Amino acid sequence: MFLQIFSVVFVIGVAFALLTLAASFLRFQWMTQRLHEAAEEEVGPFGKFRLKVVEALGSLHQTPAPFSILFVEPVWPHAINPATDSTAIQEARRLLDSRLQEGLRATDTVIELPDEKCWAILGEFGRSPANAIVQRLNEQAEKKSLRLASGQLLRVPWRIGMVHYPEHGPRADALIATARTAMESARNKASAACVVPPLPPEAPSEIGDDSADASPPPKQISNLIDPLTGVLRAERLGTALQKLLSRQRKAGLGASVIQLMIDGMDQYHRHYGQDGVDHILKRVADILATETRETDILARSGTSGFVVVMDCPPKPTLAAAQRLINQIKRLPIRVGSVALKVSACAGVAGYPDHSGYPRELLAFAEVAMETARNRGRSMAVGYQAQMLRQESRDVPVDRF
Repeated sequence: MFLQIFSVVFVIGVAFALLTLAASFLRFQWMTQRLHEAAEEEVGPFGKFRLKVVEALGSLHQTPAPFSILFVEPVWPHAINPATDSTAIQEARRLLDSRLQEGLRATDTVIELPDEKCWAILGEFGRSPANAIVQRLNEQAEKKSLRLASGQLLRVPWRIGMVHYPEHGPRADALIATARTAMESARNKASAACVVPPLPPEAPSEIGDDSADASPPPKQISNLIDPLTGVLRAERLGTALQKLLSRQRKAGLGASVIQLMIDGMDQYHRHYGQDGVDHILKRVADILATETRETDILARSGTSGFVVVMDCPPKPTLAAAQRLINQIKRLPIRVGSVALKVSACAGVAGYPDHSGYPRELLAFAEVAMETARNRGRSMAVGYQAQMLRQESRDVPVDRF
């Protein structure tokens, strides 16, 4: 009898525990979904599209695949008034959205931007396929009218602004802005169904002097930004690095620091003066800004160095550092009438491999950079604990 009662109580207890766990799991799933939806609402359609572009550009240590950005705006016919025929417009927009989705692949991103009254498309295709897709969309708009529920037929052509990676640059915000400008050009040219901005010129074998890239300075220079190079000031780096480390630590992800130093700056100063040195620093900063991502931190370090902070572990960051060094060496910098082949060296340290403190990471990356300088030019070296011990032995000791 006692065993039967015990068995019943045991079964009831196990069933209650299972029901409690199931209820907790369902509640967790519901809360997670609510948080996900709230995050999407906070980011908004355009923010979501920009994040997709940043993700498409990938990491600095990986070469992203070519892609295209299209801003597509419908041209409403005179038979319909967007200000008064809101119901018809909404129905037509749903049909147009379906038409766009059908004309693209499932892996392409199509996001409607209601505030801008257009669609933003991120296509996993290069320039030639993009041109073919745009031609197909235009032909479809010309030949197939939209049939509304009321029976009304609407022929709605497109205005399209389009840019391509890598032809139009490696920066997400610049690509999006250029695509918008292209669509504005399409608006101003009623006969143009699609406007693609001209491709930037090929990089010259010799980079010109300061007059070649003269541009008006910004009206106000933030105290966060170095006025010479346009990157983060050295004294502001610690705070930015601490915030990144805190975020990565909470997410269980790594982060790394690249200490990069230009070789031979003392010699450049003797031969070309401070103006020549400033020009070299600006050119190197331009190269680094072009080759790094929006999510990376780029800052000054000392008089002839830079720091790049990346949200990835040391091993891929080391490959990224070598890529940066190779790019600096590949592009000659012209000071006056002389074309200089500038070289640099770099050291890499990261979290959690080496330290979780900003000062230590910067110091360890600098030790690795000094090791790279001692081994030769155009080299990137990852930090190892024995480097610090070796450096301590090499430091002369004052004896009294």
